[in-house]
Amino acid sequence: MTESGWRWRKFLLVSGFLASLLAVGTDVLAGMLWEGYSFTSQSISELSAIGSPTRSLVFALNLVYAALLIAFELGVWGCSRKRVMRVIAGLLLGNAAISIVVVTFFPMHLGEPLSAMNLGLMVVNVIFLQMLTIVFGAFAFRNWFRYYSIGTLLAFFVLTVFGLFIAPQIVPGPPQSGLQERVMGYGYLSWQAMLSIVLLHAESEVDRTTTMPQNASSSSD
Repeated sequence: MTESGWRWRKFLLVSGFLASLLAVGTDVLAGMLWEGYSFTSQSISELSAIGSPTRSLVFALNLVYAALLIAFELGVWGCSRKRVMRVIAGLLLGNAAISIVVVTFFPMHLGEPLSAMNLGLMVVNVIFLQMLTIVFGAFAFRNWFRYYSIGTLLAFFVLTVFGLFIAPQIVPGPPQSGLQERVMGYGYLSWQAMLSIVLLHAESEVDRTTTMPQNASSSSD
């Protein structure tokens, strides 16, 4: 791989880490700017809801997040020496597409329940895209990242059971749905950032092994 080609591939793969960092930063910044907002009882979707004071900011940053995710998908596709990596790339693309569609065409309205379309797209995104991405990520690697992926999936399952069946019985006061959503959302974003780092390391190793013979032959000449 040429030096310019590796730099381009590196940028695409780093985009996954930057996308995760931007998503967390957007949530924290918007929540701090909205006076009286509760990170524990209010959902992340409310920050981009029509009628919220942070709608414009979150909408713009979510589009940047989706663009970075698409760039990361292209980087993952370029690492597709294994067929499973192409599946992961396709799931990442679907995640980006749904993020754009929801925030642009089906945002929630502040103070109103989620529409059927909004709720359906969110379920598809979390269960059929994000969790499947982690599942295929576990199959794609045989190192520590496989166990990290499995641990993330188990944490998702435990948090879902706790939030739906256990927490309402033992935690008095307002629902803690915002806190649970953030733990799960940040968990996925952390996994996505780690995937970016793992692929960067793997690609740098491949680039090193492919350039070493060339360097050796040129030095012998």
